[in-house]
Amino acid sequence: MKNINSAYLFMLLFFALAGCAKEGAIGPAGKDGNANVKSMVVATTGSQWVAVGNQYKFTVADSAITQNVIDKGTVSVALSLSGTAWSNLPRTNMGFTFLYAYSLGAVDIYYYSGDGSTSPGLAPNGYMFKIVAITE
Repeated sequence: MKNINSAYLFMLLFFALAGCAKEGAIGPAGKDGNANVKSMVVATTGSQWVAVGNQYKFTVADSAITQNVIDKGTVSVALSLSGTAWSNLPRTNMGFTFLYAYSLGAVDIYYYSGDGSTSPGLAPNGYMFKIVAITE
């Protein structure tokens, strides 16, 4: 029994010391911050939405959506009524859906009936949208 305990103690000591290594040279400094993430918040009123067939569309000009974002990054959009709680798009609530598409310099936000068969009636009013453009 004493030999087994000694063997365990030896193995424990061996593995503990074998994991130690001399520290190497310090590497180069990395990039600072999140310069490649840009965001904006836009508040909307019902009159800013344009009826297009069975849906409404709201276009936001956003210079942060560059060709580099389109080629190597992404854009996300979230909505809020309060400005403190946000829900990412696409979002469906009570049978109506918000979704978005982006292109060079702009984001189009759409609001429509979930099945697309009927107009949502009144354009959405009082919503806030947070647009985030991310690139490498």
